[in-house]
Amino acid sequence: MNEVERPGVDAIIRRAEPGDASGLARVHTLGWQQGYADLLPADFLARRVVSSQSWLGWLSRPLQRSEVFVAEVGGEVVGFTLVGPAREDPAPNEFEVAELKAIYLLAEFWGRGIGYRLHQAGLVAMARLGYRRAELTVLAGNRRTREFYRRQGWVDDEAETELDIGGVTARVRRLRHDLTSSVSDPDQSSSVR
Repeated sequence: MNEVERPGVDAIIRRAEPGDASGLARVHTLGWQQGYADLLPADFLARRVVSSQSWLGWLSRPLQRSEVFVAEVGGEVVGFTLVGPAREDPAPNEFEVAELKAIYLLAEFWGRGIGYRLHQAGLVAMARLGYRRAELTVLAGNRRTREFYRRQGWVDDEAETELDIGGVTARVRRLRHDLTSSVSDPDQSSSVR
């Protein structure tokens, strides 16, 4: 299916705050349900509910060298990105490898440039935090998302592995990005607050 790029939306990209917990939980839950509707079992997605308490706990005690950014439209959180240390960093004491742990955006805002801006905020943050490389994991069947990351300079290692996601086995692929080259926000108007 060819997607038509829709007009941009006036979104604010900013660091998440504890007051964003309920909005983050809503986007996280709907992001799973909307983004993986054709990739994971419907009953699993219906049970996959992220609580605002989980997000409030995370925002109150964030992991070292991690950041969360939200996209806000009309005062409502419509998307977020989460970056931090990679789960499988080969040199964990040196924090060389970061992970883009998540980007979720409500479906009605897909194709409007907000996902790109969230992605850029995450890349800039990982570089600023001193990471040299970044990685992420994507469902193997999620071609739309893999193509998005490829356009942003991520390299697919093309090896598929299995991952247990809450009792569901999924095929995933790892993508990598070099953060040592110039990583900057090309659109100064989208700078993070």
